[in-house]
Amino acid sequence: MFNSFFSSVEVNRIIAATIIMCSVLIDLFDGYVARKYHFDSVLRRILDFSAEKLTIVLRIDYVIYAYNQE
Repeated sequence: MFNSFFSSVEVNRIIAATIIMCSVLIDLFDGYVARKYHFDSVLRRILDFSAEKLTIVLRIDYVIYAYNQE
């Protein structure tokens, strides 16, 4: 039962969409806080850039995965 639950395509899509939405919301929150409190450092720029690229890669990966499952 446990394996069949997590191997479901719909559950995998929900998990992927949830991860992507969390990444987007965290990125928005980070940008808001950085602008409001004038946080600016090299480390923050690198982490923000990395998080945005990871979000884009996850979106592309999700689309490819969803397309191949149908």
